[in-house]
Amino acid sequence: MISDGKIIEIFCNLDDFTKEFDAVLIKNSITSDLKIKTRKRNLK
Repeated sequence: MISDGKIIEIFCNLDDFTKEFDAVLIKNSITSDLKIKTRKRNLK
């Protein structure tokens, strides 16, 4: 059986991971208020 200390350790590690993951996800996500970039090519 898993001890109470091990369960708390797993929970804390998971909590730390989700906090860091949320921060990275927000930092790297595409927001809907950005203007869509289009290519400007010379057509010959």
